[in-house]
Amino acid sequence: MAVAPGFQRYEAATTVTLSTDEEGLYPEGGSGEDVWVVVRVRGDRALYPLLLSGVITDANLATLVSGTQAEIEAALDGIGVTATAFTAPIYLDLDGGGYRARFAPE
Repeated sequence: MAVAPGFQRYEAATTVTLSTDEEGLYPEGGSGEDVWVVVRVRGDRALYPLLLSGVITDANLATLVSGTQAEIEAALDGIGVTATAFTAPIYLDLDGGGYRARFAPE
């Protein structure tokens, strides 16, 4: 999706299925049937030229300075500090009675 000249925005969608049979989904001593989740996503290449830790080497310096966009992306694949993002907690009301935290006071 085009955002502004020279920039792009990417979107993705996924379906997640939670099973209440999984061990560890509900902590011992908790009550209720509701949960919260946090979603984390990570990129696969460095945030060049923003975060340079371990990115610039003798082998890729010429490409990073004067290469095409495709060459720069290939040179950065799998190295450096990657993009990372996460959501705030997403509260899931699994029992239909309104969300209630596992250890919330009665």
